[in-house]
This record gives sequence, C-alpha cells and structure tokens, in this order.
Amino acid sequence: MSRNVRIYTNESGLSFVEFLISVVLIGILAAALFNIVQSGLNTWRFGEMKTDLMSRTRRAMEHMSRELRHGGSDSVIITPVDQYSDIIEFDADIEYGVSEPDDLEHIQYELLGTGEVQKTVTDTDMTVETFIIAHNIVELHFFSEEGGVVAIRLKGQKDDLVIDIATKVWPRNI
Repeated sequence: MSRNVRIYTNESGLSFVEFLISVVLIGILAAALFNIVQSGLNTWRFGEMKTDLMSRTRRAMEHMSRELRHGGSDSVIITPVDQYSDIIEFDADIEYGVSEPDDLEHIQYELLGTGEVQKTVTDTDMTVETFIIAHNIVELHFFSEEGGVVAIRLKGQKDDLVIDIATKVWPRNI
C-alpha cells in the first residue's frame, strides 16, 4: 500500500505587496519609537535646565542673604533703579568673625542689564572688587520691612522657564 502524498509548497517568496506592507509597518513603528525617545529626551533636558536655573538662583539668594544677615541693619540702603531691579548697599563683616567697626566692608548688589547679579565689595583700604554671583536673572528687588527686616525677591528666566523665589533676612546690629 503505497500512498501518494503530495506536498504543496509555495516557493515564490514574498510578493511585492507583502514587502511594501511590511516596510510601511516597520516605518510606522520606527517613527513612533523615535517620537517616544525624542519626547523623553526633551523632558530630560527641560528637567536639567529647571534644576540648573533653580540651583543657580537659590545659590545667589543664599549668598546675598548670608552677607546681609552679617550686615548692620542701620547701614542698609535700598535704591530703586527701575521696575525690574533695585540696588542694595550695606556694611558687613564678610569674614564672619568678630569684627571691629573699622573692619567692615561696604557691599553692593545690583542687577546688570546683561541679566547678571553683580556684587561690589569696597574694603577699608578703599580697594574695590566686583564679582558676578548669578546669571539669567530678570528681576532683583529688595524691600525694607518693619523691624529692620529686608525682603529679597529674585526672578530667574531661561527660555520659557521662570523661577521666582523670595526670602526675608534679619540683619544683625553691628
């Protein structure tokens, strides 16, 4: 008993239409994957930019607050410049030690037109030094409040991201 078994095979491979459909599907999947990766990278960059701007803005705020805290409340002079900035001047012991009245430095903070916060220190020998303590700052305001308290408001901006922080400082009496 022998049986005739026929095996049918299609040896022609993929048709051109099947090939085009597979290429289109792979293209759609690749485009979707690219958009997901691109979106993730944009989110990552935005987070880094926000962290960087926040860190720099806070560092500048802490720097000004610390020195103002070591300043004399009766030596604080706030001068409005325009709607975006004020200048503050005060005498302080920036060595943070026990100071004599003759050891005090005169400190001034101001916002430059370039978006930088500049610190100017004049020591007792009339030597003047300037430092840039922050970049990407669009507003810097100082407010004198009751009891010698000084409020500071600092606004940083990079592209569409805006960071606005404020604090209050109680200068000591020296």
